[in-house]
Amino acid sequence: MAEFLKYGTPIDPILHFVPEDSPFWGPSTWILPLVIAKSLLEPGLAEVESIARELVHPEIASVVCLPARGSSWALWVVGESRYSYSVVSTEPDYQSAEPDVLLPTGIESQPSIPVRPAKTRQSNLASNLGTPICGMWSMALSQTRYPKASGWGVCDGVEYHFGYGCKGTYPMYGKTWSPAEQTEPGELAALSHTLRDHLRGANPAEQQFVQRIEAHLAWFRTQTSEP
Repeated sequence: MAEFLKYGTPIDPILHFVPEDSPFWGPSTWILPLVIAKSLLEPGLAEVESIARELVHPEIASVVCLPARGSSWALWVVGESRYSYSVVSTEPDYQSAEPDVLLPTGIESQPSIPVRPAKTRQSNLASNLGTPICGMWSMALSQTRYPKASGWGVCDGVEYHFGYGCKGTYPMYGKTWSPAEQTEPGELAALSHTLRDHLRGANPAEQQFVQRIEAHLAWFRTQTSEP
């Protein structure tokens, strides 16, 4: 069973993402603790923005994963179909962590916030994978809606925050909690884990990675083809 399900799922599976403000475009106004925004999102966004500046019509698919137990991480897919894509990820770099490193707040009445260094990884992704992946991301987030009843946070699990944006279009955002398999949030979370595994060298072969990606894409195609 996938990592993002092992701590439990909501009683009533949420079939679509739930709307939220963006953690990717303006993290200082988001509910994510500032220490995580500073440590994970800012270095990743800096890398993604440097890639996007070289493109004419870049699209960016994003996810930040906040497990109840274990380390948080963030991942981006950035590129455009006529060229190629890149996958960027950030996660805590515990080997380089210095407990005494603090972020000055400039306000004596507020405590300083510890900033933990992040490890950034980047890899190229061919257009024949990057284009449908971003399309899948966009399609899933276009279905974002409030559920009739939610089991959000009823047990230990994993919180995911997704985003998608393309130049000239309005960005979309959505969140989910320990998504169930065979749902759009669950499949997109599984895809993000597949991308992260490959980026971290956890997938032993390129062919296996491509097969896993194609399986995710095939699942989404069956959903869009249903009447």
